[in-house]
Amino acid sequence: MNFLSHYYFDQHSQPNRVLGVVLPDLAKTHDRKWNLHPHKHTERWKDEPALQLIADGWQRHIQVDELFHESAYFREKTELIKTEIQHISFGDQRVRPYILAHIGLEIILDTLLIRHHHVDVNHFYRSLARVPDKDITDFLSKNNIPHPESFIPFYERFNTVQYLFSYKDNESVVYALNRINHRMLQTWFPEAEIKALNECFALVIENIEKDYLYIFDLIAEQLN
Repeated sequence: MNFLSHYYFDQHSQPNRVLGVVLPDLAKTHDRKWNLHPHKHTERWKDEPALQLIADGWQRHIQVDELFHESAYFREKTELIKTEIQHISFGDQRVRPYILAHIGLEIILDTLLIRHHHVDVNHFYRSLARVPDKDITDFLSKNNIPHPESFIPFYERFNTVQYLFSYKDNESVVYALNRINHRMLQTWFPEAEIKALNECFALVIENIEKDYLYIFDLIAEQLN
């Protein structure tokens, strides 16, 4: 799941836990070489409640992702999106339909949560801004990350740019996928394909919007 979908399950939690919920994705976005395994180092923050909250949020992220990716809903919707993408001719452009479908579904769910007011994006960013830098660098350091202070400028940019607000529109899904595709394959979608993808995702979003809360209700029930 993407940032806001993870946040959905912990939107009333303390800021440090909210950070933990999204930190696995933030850390990998900052540096793909970073490999954190908090479950192996629980003794390192047993007397530090602030860091324990981050660790609890991290574990929640892992649980939610496992439930989501193992669900029939994920398989069904990913296959639906992949099939629609495969109908588009990309010429000699390199694309990975399954990966685009996987990421596209996650962004769509974030978009629908915003559209139907199930998350407050302002509150999300305010929570993250309240986490002390020292808590972040201490947590990273205790997970054997060298130079954890390098994460702080990236984290501040994430909180300043606040690009998740752009997920209000259908076109923002394709815009995000275009950037991700470029990051993976160093190629941008041509204009004709962007138009076709926007039409494709408009139909896909209309389909998913009918039952998107099902997966959140299912995961919430399993978590409880």
